[in-house]
Parts: sequence; structure tokens; C-alpha cells
Amino acid sequence: VTVNKLTVTAGSTLNANLTVAAGAAVSIAAGGLSMGSTLTLNSGATLANYTDIASSLAIGDSYTLFTGVDALTLAGSSISGDISTADKRLANSIFSNVSNDYYLTYDADATTGGTLSLYMATPEPATATLALLALAGLCARRRR
Repeated sequence: VTVNKLTVTAGSTLNANLTVAAGAAVSIAAGGLSMGSTLTLNSGATLANYTDIASSLAIGDSYTLFTGVDALTLAGSSISGDISTADKRLANSIFSNVSNDYYLTYDADATTGGTLSLYMATPEPATATLALLALAGLCARRRR
């Protein structure tokens, strides 16, 4: 099944291969879509309920999009194993309206199928350190 619009309500299940077309509008309720088949996500889709999802996540939290995924393809690349936050697969490489603060994570499971989630990134310590150094520099300059 190839879709240009996908609206998933809580507790939804789909037992068919799913392809989300480029430019498709996707809205997924908490808990995600339970599948048991293959999932293909093409670049350029939009996550229609992104604002609601973003407001519900704190740093380090994740939001389940799809569960029971037997095989995953993201933007033409087959995913053979887990995607951790270390891989830094930015969510906006698939969903054009999602900010750079979010990653896609995928936990592959041969028995139950994989889980694809949207993960809110933890800020890098180097960024915070630079901000503190800049603030200290401004304070030192002001004292002189």
C-alpha cells in the first residue's frame, strides 16, 4: 500500500507493506502504528502532528511512530540493524517539517519486529561549554 496521507489513531494495526510517499502528510497517535510488515519512508513527507509531539517530549524522550516493522527502508536505504542516536539519522531527512533537534531511532527485533521512534536529542556538552565561556568573557569585559 502506498499512501499520500496517513492518519493513525491510538491502537491502530496494519498487516500490509506500507510505503509513505514523498510529500505525504503523516499523523501518528501515541503508541504508533502496529504493523508486522515492511515500512518504506521516502524523504519529503511531513509529520502533521509534529507540534503536539514536540511539546510532549523532554530532552532524551522518544515517541513511538511504528512497531512490528519487519523490514525498514528510509529514503531509499535499507536498514539492516538498529539505528541508535549515535547514528544521528536526523528526522528531518524524512519529515521535512521536523527540526534538527530530533533523530529517528530503530530497534530491530527478529521476533516481534522493529520499533521506529522519534527521539529528542540531548544537547552536546561542547555547545553549553562555549555558551558559558562566552558569558564569562562578557562578564570579564564588563568588569574592566
